Amino acid sequence: MRRSDALIANSEASFRHARRGSVVLVIFPLLLGAVLFYFGLSERGWFNALTAMGAILVVFAVVVAWRQLRLRRQLK
Repeated sequence: MRRSDALIANSEASFRHARRGSVVLVIFPLLLGAVLFYFGLSERGWFNALTAMGAILVVFAVVVAWRQLRLRRQLK
């Protein structure tokens, strides 16, 4: 019985730690994408490599956030 309680506590701690990492996985590409998109728009018009990379990073962050929310709902 003690062993199963320890396993449950360990998995709960691992889930909390992984959730913190998932926040960074969403925020970093979102901010970087927004900065690249902004500089791409302000420097050379509306479409160039910077705006494309920024848009890709923003879309990536949105997809990761959506998947994390879906996973969190499944685990509740």
